[in-house]
Amino acid sequence: MHYLINVIIISLLINTETFNTAFSQEYPTHNIRLIVPFATGGSTDIFARLVGQNLSDAFKQPVIIDNKTGAGGNLAATLASKAIPDGYTIFFAGSPFIINANLYGSLLPYNPIKDFAPITLIAKAPQVITTHPSLPVKNINELINLSKLNPGKISYGTGGVGTSNHLVGELLKAAAAIDIIHVPFKGGVGPAIAVMSGEIELIVSGPPTVLPFIKTGRLKAIAVTSNTRSSILPNVKTMIESGYKNFEINTWYCIVAPSGTSKAIIEKIRVTLIKAMEAPLVQRRLMDEGAISAYSTPDELGKFLLSELEIWGKAVKLSGAKIE
Repeated sequence: MHYLINVIIISLLINTETFNTAFSQEYPTHNIRLIVPFATGGSTDIFARLVGQNLSDAFKQPVIIDNKTGAGGNLAATLASKAIPDGYTIFFAGSPFIINANLYGSLLPYNPIKDFAPITLIAKAPQVITTHPSLPVKNINELINLSKLNPGKISYGTGGVGTSNHLVGELLKAAAAIDIIHVPFKGGVGPAIAVMSGEIELIVSGPPTVLPFIKTGRLKAIAVTSNTRSSILPNVKTMIESGYKNFEINTWYCIVAPSGTSKAIIEKIRVTLIKAMEAPLVQRRLMDEGAISAYSTPDELGKFLLSELEIWGKAVKLSGAKIE
């Protein structure tokens, strides 16, 4: 009897594996929905459309970009988490995917680890700390010294409370033991304009927001938060170079699927996407946005997301930001 049961179980496992393999070989047979958590025109949307176009070209099937805005990205993530796990709905996640898990806590309607199957990282980009050219500092250490001489008198602007920019500023305050004041704006361009007009002294932002102004000399970059210098800001030191060990914080983008999506399909998406994203035109577009490609296995992405939970959790705690 036990022998017969074992034979049946083994047969079922073999048949299931055979089915999954056959299904993945045929996949995709129709259009794929790529859910994007933010509106058209921003960095997240730009990168998502790069991914979508290249997947579409490689798979010879349409990849439909579905921008679902609302609740800081939570609406899109919730929809993606509840989708049928057949490979035809995937989610373009960025740093807010993990930051929100710390901001919203038990109010979050999805779990970024349990409700999703990791596929691959796509790209990383540093945060840039930028000042007005007239501010008498050439680098981050001179800014920190100036801040210590003038506690509570230097302000930094970001795109809002709880954003990655805000949290990087809080981590900087903690690491350097300085007292600088956060000034939140609605969106990323507002604080850049405020720095250029002299309303505030600093902006912490992603490269696309400040690069045009840096190139024209209206803003001055004094530090980047990646572990190596940015190719588009090669003369700007990293925080690590400036003496702040382990101060590596990036915004990032990755692809995940609803939990339960077959490993065979996940691997097919991953391999196809990585090959497509290596095209020179794609790499140039990433570089223009201040980002670099950063691929991973599903296991590596899973570990990365767990480490990001810890990093952003610390930053949220320091900031005191919380969604009730």
